Amino acid sequence: MKSENYSILFVCLGNICRSPLAEGIMKHILNKKNINNIIVKSCGTESYHIGQKADKRAIMIGLKHNIDITSHIASRFKHSYFNEFNKIYVMDNDVYEEVAKFSIDKKKMENVHFLMDVVFPNKKIEIPDPYYGGYDEFEKVFNMINIACEKLSLQLI
Repeated sequence: MKSENYSILFVCLGNICRSPLAEGIMKHILNKKNINNIIVKSCGTESYHIGQKADKRAIMIGLKHNIDITSHIASRFKHSYFNEFNKIYVMDNDVYEEVAKFSIDKKKMENVHFLMDVVFPNKKIEIPDPYYGGYDEFEKVFNMINIACEKLSLQLI
């Protein structure tokens, strides 16, 4: 992968838990490595959290690890993102299927991958939605995303 003019989109269901954490973690990692020419964003496939801040538990777990996602505002996936982003990383199979519904051209889906495929290629390992869980679930999800983003950052160098 080339880091010049590169863009990454992380997608989860509502864009308040997993994908904002992924965006924050990836930006943090890239910043630590002085890589500032990669665009990183996140969104959700559903509309029920549009305009809301990240889940307070996601914010808390981020801050625990020196990652500030307090300014995040949830948004929804758009068809145009297939053209705007080099890679789209989804958190689970349901999200993958929802993103596929936005795709008119099936060739565009070639750039859509499970985030954990970065660590375990082609295994389609899901990052569970911690929304209905407790703080421990958010910590587990943070750790999974962090491992994947660290590995992804190495591929971008």
